[in-house]
Amino acid sequence: MVVLAGNYSRGIHAADLYRRGYAPEVWISRPMPQADTELVRRLGIPYPREDDVTREVLAKRGVPREKIRIYGDGVNGTLEEARALQAALAKYPPGNAHPEALKILIVTSRPHARRSRRIFQRFFPQKNIRVSANAYEPFDRRWWTHKELALYAVLETAKVLYYLAGIRLITRP
Repeated sequence: MVVLAGNYSRGIHAADLYRRGYAPEVWISRPMPQADTELVRRLGIPYPREDDVTREVLAKRGVPREKIRIYGDGVNGTLEEARALQAALAKYPPGNAHPEALKILIVTSRPHARRSRRIFQRFFPQKNIRVSANAYEPFDRRWWTHKELALYAVLETAKVLYYLAGIRLITRP
């Protein structure tokens, strides 16, 4: 199971799925910190990384720490998360399991589910890619009546259009 960055409640949803037996492990990316977070850290104020918080959420919700894997370093966006997972899985799974037998369950938000599935299918064409929409992230069909959902809808629409146009939002060379 792969928990995409962006919302801490995704870890809660992933832990629920883990406890119900949907995956033997939970993978979380190490995303690039936001600029304001780095400013706070430079002031000497402790501010946890997103992956550290998600790891703690998973552990508190019953996922054994040895079943939590971190991948990537400073990934920025779904495309980079998929690319980093591809690199991490090149050395995985341990033992005798065949890498082509892997199934990937992605945990993300409902509006992000379709685009994330397409991106991961591009990087893992031989894998069975499934997406589980986070039950803890709010969703309302009247999204325009909620500030957070309206911002998310506009941003996700732009990202889908960029993706379909072949423009990749990668910030690093």
